[in-house]
Amino acid sequence: MNFFPGGTMDLKSKKLQIEKRRGATAQEPSVTILTASCHFKGKLYCKGTSRIAGKIEGEIVSEGLLILEEAAEIDAIIRGEEVCVAGNMRGTVYASRKIELLPTCCFEGSLHTPVLVVQEGAHMQGQIKMETAEPLSSSLTHMEAFSVEAMHEKFDLSVSPGDRPEENSLLL
Repeated sequence: MNFFPGGTMDLKSKKLQIEKRRGATAQEPSVTILTASCHFKGKLYCKGTSRIAGKIEGEIVSEGLLILEEAAEIDAIIRGEEVCVAGNMRGTVYASRKIELLPTCCFEGSLHTPVLVVQEGAHMQGQIKMETAEPLSSSLTHMEAFSVEAMHEKFDLSVSPGDRPEENSLLL
């Protein structure tokens, strides 16, 4: 361990130790898992790959792959890059890359995406809008392009101070 003379560990060493304990490296994407026994109401912000099997009511913003497992019960507006639905969902999904409805999926609502995959056996009731994929601007980094503010602008949604992740939200 690297300690400064005052007895505090430098930030970089501390971060590496935490990552080693978790079994992750700086290059590996994060994984978020909400099990079937979880129930969340509000806004959920996820980065990396996220698997949800619980009950969610409200809004989900995902920077990465979002997988709604077979046990999932979702009543929400979802904004993300890729969304894979295997469970029950009611609401609206905005995906900048792709939406996939699996055979066990039961979806009611509207889908907005440039690519839609519906597997045999999936149930879908609602509207589909196939939107053209927009290339990321060279002036924006990947994370900036999918920030909450950018997602709200892309889908013409207003952002009020209470909608920020810092207040009444769960960041994963």
